[in-house]
Amino acid sequence: MKFEYGDDVDKNLVSVLFHEFVMCEKAFEKFVFFAGTNIMGNTGTEIKLNSYNAYSEFLSRLYEFYVGCFKRDFKDTRKIEHQKLDFLFTAEAEKLMRNRRVAIEKGYAPDWENDLSYYQETVPLEFGRDFRDLRNNTSHADYRRAGGDRIGLMDFYNNYHKFVYLLFVSASLAWSGKTHSEHEIKHVEEFDFTVGRN
Repeated sequence: MKFEYGDDVDKNLVSVLFHEFVMCEKAFEKFVFFAGTNIMGNTGTEIKLNSYNAYSEFLSRLYEFYVGCFKRDFKDTRKIEHQKLDFLFTAEAEKLMRNRRVAIEKGYAPDWENDLSYYQETVPLEFGRDFRDLRNNTSHADYRRAGGDRIGLMDFYNNYHKFVYLLFVSASLAWSGKTHSEHEIKHVEEFDFTVGRN
C-alpha cells in the first residue's frame, strides 16, 4: 500500500518501527549479558542457548526494523523482493562505513571512535544475502539452521558483526527506547490486563 509521510499508515508504521527497535535493543542487552558470561568461562548449555537465542532475536529484530525503514523510504508497505533487500542491506552498511571514515578523516568523529583502519574494510557483497538467510534460519523451523547451504550463527558473527553493530548503533541514535522513553506505543499500551478488571 502506498502512503505519504504523516498519514495514518505512516504514523502506524513509525510506531511499529519504534516498537521493533525497542525489542531489538532488549535482545542485544540479553546477548551482551549471556555472551559476556560465556566469555568469562561459563560454557554451560543454558548459557550458550540463551546467548544464541538472544543474538538470533537481535538479528531478526534488526533485520525487520530495517525492512520497515526501507518500506518507509519507498512510501510503500508492499513486500520488497529479497534480491533488492540484499542489495539495500549491503549498501546501507557500506554507506555507514564510508560515513565513519569521512568523519574520522575530516576530524569531526568523537574522541572514542575506532581507528580509521577499523572502517577501511569493504562490506562483502554477500552481507545482505547472508543477513537474510540468517534471519530466515533463526525465525523459521528450517533444517538449514543446523547445517546446510546457509551460514551458521557463529560464522555470521565472526564475518559480519562489525557491520550489524554499525547498523544497530546508527539506528539507535534516532530510535532508541532509552532516549525516547516518553514515546507511547499505543498498541502496546492497549495490551493492559488491569483495564476493565473489577
